[in-house]
Amino acid sequence: MFELFTEEAVEVVILAREESRDLDYYVVSPELLLLGLIRQGKGCVAKVFASQGINLESARFEVKYISRSSKLYNQETPFTPNAKKALMLSLQEADKRGEKFITAKHILLALIRQKDKKVISVLKNLGIEPEKLLTQLLQTDHSSNS
Repeated sequence: MFELFTEEAVEVVILAREESRDLDYYVVSPELLLLGLIRQGKGCVAKVFASQGINLESARFEVKYISRSSKLYNQETPFTPNAKKALMLSLQEADKRGEKFITAKHILLALIRQKDKKVISVLKNLGIEPEKLLTQLLQTDHSSNS
């Protein structure tokens, strides 16, 4: 599946897995993909997060607050069905734009459009309106090819 991901997008997934391990989760869920995006800190996604005042420590706090750890870490760290769905939706986001490869931006677009309750809660608890973030991210289509 990851053959269509750019190096940047693969890094996001790896960072999400690291966040899963660091938080003692046994799976990668959509909110951990969000942490991976924030932690990666590159490209147009990082600029959008910075403009919204999103930082990794605050986001981690919110993820810990809304999620409960299961303490069953597995070295393979499987993806939850919703995380898999978000990654598949990221492919659709790339296709909509006529792009062959999935970028971090496509992952974030998919997470927002998927409307996963935990991702939305994290964003709102950080003072971010998901629809405004989506609009700002879509505006980067016109100013950047990230």
